[in-house]
Amino acid sequence: LLIILSPAKTLCLDPEKTTDRNSHLIKWTKPLEELKSERKKLGKLLKTSKKITETAFEYWKEIPDDAVTVTKSPSTCTSKPCIFMFNGAAYSGLDINNLVFGVDILNYLQQHLRIVDPLYGWLRPMDEMFPYRLEMATKNVFSGDNAKLKLEQYWKPAIQSCIQNCERNINDNNDDGSDHYCRPIVIVNLASDEYSAAVDSENGKLIIIKIVFKHGGRVIAVHAKRARGLMVRYMASNRIENIEHLKEFKLEGYTF
Repeated sequence: LLIILSPAKTLCLDPEKTTDRNSHLIKWTKPLEELKSERKKLGKLLKTSKKITETAFEYWKEIPDDAVTVTKSPSTCTSKPCIFMFNGAAYSGLDINNLVFGVDILNYLQQHLRIVDPLYGWLRPMDEMFPYRLEMATKNVFSGDNAKLKLEQYWKPAIQSCIQNCERNINDNNDDGSDHYCRPIVIVNLASDEYSAAVDSENGKLIIIKIVFKHGGRVIAVHAKRARGLMVRYMASNRIENIEHLKEFKLEGYTF
């Protein structure tokens, strides 16, 4: 069982000590580093105000050329685990700082939660990240032969590889020596459409369950984002492993 979630534009930059440095997709991030070269180009690409562009440019300058290696002292380093960095509506619903009262919950999230990210691709909660500004829907990120390539298309094969590795690990751990079939990965999709598009939905080995949160029969974006975080919180708090148990979800008026 995997849960996918979108990242957030709003970030929390308070220091956080606990971190894992995961380099499994760093080669895929390298082509995106040219975004930190020109302030004017970055603003045009992101379509942001002058103030936000300046902040975004400062973020990008802080990212070392080899983002696996922290080149600054811990007191000045801006990197931290992504689950403590993202601070938007979904992460308000998750409320990680008031959720992690034991290692069991954090271990559950580390095993099951994945954040589909435009810069890092596929993040586990404790994977280190640097603050940045970029969206999966951002166009014209690449140049040359890849000029028309969308970020969701760029990341799809890398994410598929990560899912396949997860699938192998699950089936290896469940191998009892019998002639059994490989169990498909069940993905609880709590990401927005632009981010979940980076996951290959046509892969026959995946069972993708999209959760839609509605108010009065329609989706209201800000409420839906928070509700996605609430469901992650519920799943972690109750160590949900069986998709049927999701139907017991009842938080802030939401129910199946």
